Amino acid sequence: MEAHEGSTVACSLGSAELTARHGDVAALFADGLTAANHYGDTLELRFRERYEPRVQALATAERECCPFMDIEVQREGRDVVLLLDCPPEAAATLDPFAELAARTLAA
Repeated sequence: MEAHEGSTVACSLGSAELTARHGDVAALFADGLTAANHYGDTLELRFRERYEPRVQALATAERECCPFMDIEVQREGRDVVLLLDCPPEAAATLDPFAELAARTLAA
């Protein structure tokens, strides 16, 4: 999986849209996140299978606002896996997702 080359490394969401997206992500994580692994420039998030439509919707939305990221949704057994991969110079953009995932899983 390689992030899109030549894309601007910036999210296109405005402040209000970003706040709304954060709420959507937090709700999805609280409802269905089962595991998270952050390694290098990649974040792997695992969800219960019944949340696949919401994971797909999040992936679609993130592809639109963050075209520099390579975003994939995969099925592995009963898990839905969301993979977020970005170029090294954009790796910090994964931190809010990883931090929220860690807080969610620790709760």
